[in-house]
This record gives sequence, C-alpha cells and structure tokens, in this order.
Amino acid sequence: MMKEIEYTDEPMVIGPTIPDFLPPPGKLVFKVPREKITVELFKPTLDYFKTESEKLGVPYVHLIRAVLGAYAEEMQKNDSGSPPTRG
Repeated sequence: MMKEIEYTDEPMVIGPTIPDFLPPPGKLVFKVPREKITVELFKPTLDYFKTESEKLGVPYVHLIRAVLGAYAEEMQKNDSGSPPTRG
C-alpha cells in the first residue's frame, strides 16, 4: 500500500532565473543535402564498419558517411589538395 502524500501551504521558493541562451529548435537542426550513390567497398572494409556499428548501436552507413565527411573536411583545410601523410 502506498503512503498518502500530505500537501502543505508553505510558500514556494523559486531559484534564480537562467537566461534563454539556446537558439530556436529550427536553428538547432542542421539539414545537409545528401545525394544517393552506389559504391563498392572491399569486403574487409565493410566488415570493419559493420562490426564497429554493432558496438556503437548505429547503422554502418552512418559511420561510413561520418568518416568520409571528416576526411573531406580535412582535405578542404589542406591547401595542397594532397592527402595527409602518415607519421
């Protein structure tokens, strides 16, 4: 049996007001245009992404998209246009 809640008429204490610092929801959602393509990957590469995606609980296509996106961003920073060298 649950204990009955007793309500009192005590004054409510309100803490300090926090200013609204977030943009509206429409500005928080980033829509990046996508284009569907077909690509062939080496089986070990695809197996790797599938294994990692299971660990993270996300679709493997999202991981592949993220890796390609990060690579493209890094290449845009590189003025020479050549891939980064391995140390």
